[in-house]
Amino acid sequence: STIQSVLKSLKAHGHVGNVYDAVEKGNRERLKQYLDVIAQLQAEMDVTYKSIHYGVVDSLPVALEVEDPREIREIHSKRRQALIQIHKNLEKKETELRQREARFKAQRLKFVSGMAEELERRREAVDMEKAALKENTQYILHLTQLSL
Repeated sequence: STIQSVLKSLKAHGHVGNVYDAVEKGNRERLKQYLDVIAQLQAEMDVTYKSIHYGVVDSLPVALEVEDPREIREIHSKRRQALIQIHKNLEKKETELRQREARFKAQRLKFVSGMAEELERRREAVDMEKAALKENTQYILHLTQLSL
């Protein structure tokens, strides 16, 4: 019975290995096809790039248009000017924001300082009232002691 179970396990293992080999073979074939298609596309792209590089415009596909270099330079210069203007505007906005931040910090410092001074004045007033109350209390106690 143990030998039969071992044989059964070996047969199952062999069957799984055969299935795996078949799947791997199919995967390898599909990979080879994909690589062939990619190699063909790269070769076509290389021909197109060489045609553009050497100026052989007649061999290019009809859908590929060669643009006018002056027009391209003009578009690039306009874009560059627009980007420079955007950069200047952003720098201006940054300086405005930094100035606003500095003004806000100054106002906040002034306000907090004013609050601290007011708090100190109130504390002094409370201390003075405590001292006056203590003095009055002692005077009243002294008067009551005298009246007894």
